[in-house]
Amino acid sequence: MSNLPPDYAEYPRPSGGPGSGTPYGRGPGVYFDAIGESWGIVTRDLGTWAAATIVYFAITWALSLPISLLTQPMATAAQREAATTGQFGSFLGVFALQFVLNLIPMSVTAVLHVGMISMAVKKVRGEYVNVGMIFEPFRSFGTIFGSSMLYYLIVFASALACVIPSLFFTPVLLLMPVVAYLKQRNPIEALSLTYDNCKAHWLGLLGLIVIMGIVAFLGFCACLVGILITWPMYCVVWGIHYRAFFESSNSGYAEGPAAYPSA
Repeated sequence: MSNLPPDYAEYPRPSGGPGSGTPYGRGPGVYFDAIGESWGIVTRDLGTWAAATIVYFAITWALSLPISLLTQPMATAAQREAATTGQFGSFLGVFALQFVLNLIPMSVTAVLHVGMISMAVKKVRGEYVNVGMIFEPFRSFGTIFGSSMLYYLIVFASALACVIPSLFFTPVLLLMPVVAYLKQRNPIEALSLTYDNCKAHWLGLLGLIVIMGIVAFLGFCACLVGILITWPMYCVVWGIHYRAFFESSNSGYAEGPAAYPSA
C-alpha cells in the first residue's frame, strides 16, 4: 500500500513523488495563477491551515499585547514631557525600550512565518503537513532571526533612501529567511542566493505582494474569519514561488527537496 497522503493525487507534480528530489516543473518566474492554486490547496485542507493561522496570530498577539500595554503609557508620558520641556531624552529612551522589547514578538513571528511557508513548500511538493510543523523552524532560530533582521534592516535602509529602492529590495529578498532555513545557509549566504535568483523578477514579485496584501486585508476585514483562508493562501503562494525559484528544473539553485533541519 502506498504511504502517500490521500490528497497527493490532487496536486499534479513531476514524476518521482515526495522526497525523491525531483525538481519542480515550473522555472523561476512570477505566477499569478498561483493565487488560484493556493485557494485549492488551502480549502482542501482548511482545518489544518485554519488551525495553523490561529496558532500564528494567537502567539503573535499574546507576545505583542503585553509589551504594548507596558510601553504605551510610558511613550505617551515621554511625548508630553518632550512637548513641554523640549527635552527628548526620555522619549528616545522609551523608543529604545520599545524597540528592544518588540524584538521578542518580531523574532517569534518571523520563525512562525517561515514555519507556515515551509509547510506550504511541503504541501506543494505533495507531502503531508500538520499544525505542529509551524514550530519546526525554531530548531534554526538563530539563522532565521539573523536573516529576518538583515531583511528588515535592508528594507528599512532602502526606504530611507527616497523609498524607491525599497520597492526593489522588499520583493526580491522576501524569501530570504525561508531560503536560510530550507537551504541551511547563513544570513549572508541566504541574502546572496535570494538576490541572485529573484532580482530579475522584482517587478512581478512586487505586484504579487500588492495583490496578496489586498487579499489578506480583505480576509482580515471579513470579521477576522476570512483571514483563516487568506493568510494561508498568502503563505502557499510564496511556497509555490519558493519551489519555482529554488527547486525547479530550470533553476541553477535546485538542490533536491527542502532539507528541513533536524533537531
